[in-house]
Parts: sequence; structure tokens; C-alpha cells
Amino acid sequence: MNNEETEVGSPGAPEGGSEPADEPDEPDEPDEPDEPDEPDEPDEPDEEVAPVLQDGSAAGGRSIRRRVVYALVRAVVVLAIAAVGYQAVIPSVHVIRTRLARLVVSKPGVAAYNAAKPQSGAQDDTQTGLAAVTAAAKRSPNQTGVYTTGWSASQSSGVAIGAFLLPNDAAAVAALPQLRTQQLAATSYSSASLTRRSTYTLADVPGLSGSVYTPSSKSAAAMPGLVVAAFRYGRVVVEVEAVTSTNTQADANMVARVEYASLRRVEPGFSLTEVYRPPEATALWAAGAVSLAAVMALGPVARRRRAQRRLRRFEEEMARRVVVGKQVISKHRR
Repeated sequence: MNNEETEVGSPGAPEGGSEPADEPDEPDEPDEPDEPDEPDEPDEPDEEVAPVLQDGSAAGGRSIRRRVVYALVRAVVVLAIAAVGYQAVIPSVHVIRTRLARLVVSKPGVAAYNAAKPQSGAQDDTQTGLAAVTAAAKRSPNQTGVYTTGWSASQSSGVAIGAFLLPNDAAAVAALPQLRTQQLAATSYSSASLTRRSTYTLADVPGLSGSVYTPSSKSAAAMPGLVVAAFRYGRVVVEVEAVTSTNTQADANMVARVEYASLRRVEPGFSLTEVYRPPEATALWAAGAVSLAAVMALGPVARRRRAQRRLRRFEEEMARRVVVGKQVISKHRR
């Protein structure tokens, strides 16, 4: 007899191993009202964008420095042009020929003549007989001049200094031998019955050449002797003369020493011209130059800032606009 096995299912389970029947659906809960949408938060920059922004800020710093440099260059160029224009238009040059007196000492340094009243004055620089001086007077009249001063202790004794101002050292170098040929030659004073007896130099005065003249005949023995010396310092050629019966050469040498010492102080930077700059015109020119330089330096910067402000306002206006359908709604700031 066959034994039949019977599967015992779980209580309530349908026979035949079928799945349990579906449970009844629960009633739906009422929908909650939708919450208002929160405004979108601005997107944060991605991590990968950060280096780009940093590089951009560095580039912006370099751009600012470059603009500052360009502004300074523009200002400097304007000021340089203004300075050149000022020198060409505003100043005026005055020639003061009385300054020639500074080239000759006021006292010759010899006691017998220091108290004497000097006879001084400027001479015609085109009538000296020296070719270098005449040419310089025609070529550079404002830089050429002749001035002489003499002191007399009596009718037969006296000393004198003649100063020849030349435009440059080269002209003075050319004039010195011409003066020696004219005034220190053996026959320079033969018409005055004077004969050159000797020549000499003086260590205290570099480049000095001197000639000693004495009466050439017994009939002229009562005439005083003459000593003539010439030297150059810078642009000035000097002639010294001494006419005395005694100590003629000593007097001439003393006068030459005093004049040489004076020229060492006076000749460097000496000029017959004076530049006059009217203060009112100078102030107006300077104010105009500074104003123009400021405009050239800061004008492009101001225009760039105005353009940036306009661009910012445009971007802000566009950011406040919202497109709904086909309508554009602008959000006004409160």
C-alpha cells in the first residue's frame, strides 16, 4: 500500500503552493501644498577654475603696473617737450658788456699805483689789429670783448692791463702769438726810440713772455723804460705794460701776478650774457605743462574707468532681467 505524503503549508496559505493574495491598498494621504521655490544660490566656482582665476588676478596686476608705467612715460614726454619749447620761446638773452671790468683787477698790487685813480673802459674789439680777435668779434660778438685799465703815479710812470676775452680756448690760443708779434717784437716800439734789450719768462705766471725796452739813443736817455708782458688764462689773453724809470720789470711782474691770480677766480664760467626768464610767463608755462602732463597721464585711465562703470551697469541690468515665456521682466532695485 502506497503511503502518500501531504505538504503542510503555512496557515492560511492556499493550496498548490501559490503566493498569498495581494493585501488591500491603503488610502492615499492628501498631497501637501508645494513649498515656494527658494531662490537659486549662485554657483560656486569649480575647483578646476580657481587656478585660472588666480592667474587672471596676476595678469591684472601686471596690466595695472604696465598702465602706470605708460602714464608716467606720457607725462615725462609732455614735460620734456614743454621744457624744450619753454627754452625756445620764453627766455631772453641780455648782453652786459660792463662785465668786462671783472676781468681786470681794481688795484695793480704795486704800492705806488694802488692809490691812483684808474682809467678804465671797453675798447673796440674790431680795431685791435689781432686777426683772431677781429674774427671772433664778428663771429661771436656776445662772447668777445676788450677791456683796459691804467694807473698813473706821475706823467712819466704808470702801469696798464689789457684783457682780451675770446669765445673759447682755441681762439685765445690763436690770439696770444699774434699779440706777442705785435707788442713784444724787437721793433715794436722803434718808432718811440725804444729798443728791446732782453726777453724773459716768469715762473709764477705760466706761459708768460716778457720784453724789456730801453731808450735807443743817448738823447733819449731821460725817457723811461718799458716792459711788456703777455700771457693767457683760459679764454682771456692779457697784456701788461709798465713804464717807469726804475724797477720797471719788477712792477710789471707784480701786476702780472695779481692779474693771473684774479683770472683764476673770475674766468671759469665768465659770460657777458644773462638769461632773463619772466616770472609770470614762466609760472603760466609751468602750470600749463603740468596740466597737460596730468591730462595725458590720467586721461586714458579716467576713460577706461568710465567704460568699466558703464559695462558694470549694463551687466547688472542684464542680471536683473528674467525671461518668462516671451516676456522680459526687469527687477527694479528697492
